[in-house]
Amino acid sequence: MGKNTTIFISGIGWLLISIMLLNRALSWIDEMPAKKLAVGISSGIIIGILKFNYIFKKLSIRNINKIKNHKSEKINILKLFPLKSYIMVLIMIIGGITIRHLEIIPEYILFSIYFGIGLAMIFTGIFYFYNFKKSYKKLL
Repeated sequence: MGKNTTIFISGIGWLLISIMLLNRALSWIDEMPAKKLAVGISSGIIIGILKFNYIFKKLSIRNINKIKNHKSEKINILKLFPLKSYIMVLIMIIGGITIRHLEIIPEYILFSIYFGIGLAMIFTGIFYFYNFKKSYKKLL
């Protein structure tokens, strides 16, 4: 797939995962008292903004530059990143599932975390689309 398509598909990937996280977070709302929900939403927004600005944005810039500077015009997205990156993602998924099922952390705290990371991932997906649009305009 081409470089711009790879950037676009990456944005879709970030958005799809954010939808999964936000869906999980929203599934806990009915059981949450109003005060905990307000704190959860507020802290989730703060987590989301911080996570995007200090982690995901830097990661995205590095990945987008890696895509743009790839030696080949056609890119296999699975070969773009080292195996340790995919292993790290797998560990985070398994960790999240385990923490949820062991009920070590109360749902109102998990809500803040899932909500915040979900928001950060939406911002990241939008950032990829912005870069796709910028790259696409340069081609025209």
